[in-house]
Amino acid sequence: MGNVISRTSILAVENSEVNLPSTGRNPEWYFKWSGDPTSRLTRGDVEITNSGAIITKLVFDNEGTYIHALGNGDLEVFDVRRVVQPGLMKTVNVLLGEEVILHTNSGQRITSWYMINRGLLTSLHPSIQTDQSKLFISRVDNFHQATYLAETETGQWFGWKLVVNQAPDSYTTVIAPEGVNVGLDVDGIVSAWSRSPSATPLQTTSVFKIGTNRMIITDFNRDLEGYYKAEHTGGSREGSQVKYFKLELARQQSSEVVKVLAGRTSYLRSSMPGIMAWYHVGLDGVYTAVQKSTNSYTITSADQYSAGLYYITTSDGSLHTIEVEVINVMEYRAISALQGSKVTLGAGES
Repeated sequence: MGNVISRTSILAVENSEVNLPSTGRNPEWYFKWSGDPTSRLTRGDVEITNSGAIITKLVFDNEGTYIHALGNGDLEVFDVRRVVQPGLMKTVNVLLGEEVILHTNSGQRITSWYMINRGLLTSLHPSIQTDQSKLFISRVDNFHQATYLAETETGQWFGWKLVVNQAPDSYTTVIAPEGVNVGLDVDGIVSAWSRSPSATPLQTTSVFKIGTNRMIITDFNRDLEGYYKAEHTGGSREGSQVKYFKLELARQQSSEVVKVLAGRTSYLRSSMPGIMAWYHVGLDGVYTAVQKSTNSYTITSADQYSAGLYYITTSDGSLHTIEVEVINVMEYRAISALQGSKVTLGAGES
């Protein structure tokens, strides 16, 4: 047809308007659809102007190669491809500063990631990491609020609408290990629990066990991290109040075993820096806060309820576990001995 002096690849969002800028005013345009011969452009959804051409609405039928004949034997070529927005777009509500992971769970390899901001296709922000299975944002900011699209190796499209919300000003941080049942307690009668930023009240399910002043989250894992809101009455102020909890999965863990005598007072101590709280998992199997930010915990008159796992959480997300065993001593005998002498202790029938 002539000499190609320029070739431009244009990627645009489906149903958007696409501008094909040209340096010449010759109205002779051609269009080539995949697999079809080149034909003179007569389509009504493409407007020819003095400065090029405009695709008024990019759809499947007008995706392809556009050729502008400048009239002197030279050609300008535009390869136009559309980015498809899936019919079902998943909305992901996140809080400012949270970690975000988007993945398809389809098992298909992702070949391309796209970001749409205010209807325009833009390049991914440098803070966003992607690979062939997921998109990752370590700390979400307001400029991350956009629509994200993933194209797989089979040509299937997946989409997410990321909505960034402000985090609450005041909240109680609960750091817990994976697999425990976490108890969130409120000083008052709770009228509704919700998982912030969603305002939809939570209902009792196999995961969320909702009571009058406590909610138990069973089998805690990474998918259950985030902010939880309790609307309640009671506490130090009158009227309806709101309390937030921020649940985090423990990052580093260490453990030890401590044996204590039944009926005695014992002290659990830790030298870990930045202690935030102590938790206990006892006979009820619930991870419950028992004390705040001190380096020791007192077990008074140890019994079966004192046994179990005690957890210490720190400000860096670490977790230390103390397994407490309560030993019952049925009988004991006082023995006096001189310093430095040999003492033999034995057990026998009375």
